[in-house]
Amino acid sequence: MVRLTSVAGRFPARVLAARLRAEGVATELRGLSGGPYPLPGVVEVLVPATQLLAAREILLADAVDELFSRPLPSDRGEALRAARAARRRAFRRRLRRGVSRRGDR
Repeated sequence: MVRLTSVAGRFPARVLAARLRAEGVATELRGLSGGPYPLPGVVEVLVPATQLLAAREILLADAVDELFSRPLPSDRGEALRAARAARRRAFRRRLRRGVSRRGDR
């Protein structure tokens, strides 16, 4: 068994292991004991070396699906507000770094 990833907490590790098992990848969890109390800590998700590539592809596919499942702004007003907020954040970052808008500083 080789390490696929580390997860913060037993519950997220169990969810990830269930997702991998649903695709036919065997898993093993190492870290916190499976006791009655949910203790915080790192749990390692292990998979067989022969299935490591398949497990990584499953995680990547899930990440891409999550990215594209985010809702898009439904109207022009929301898009404009989002663009305005992005410009404000960029302006604040420049102010914190001491860079003017034209970059002449």
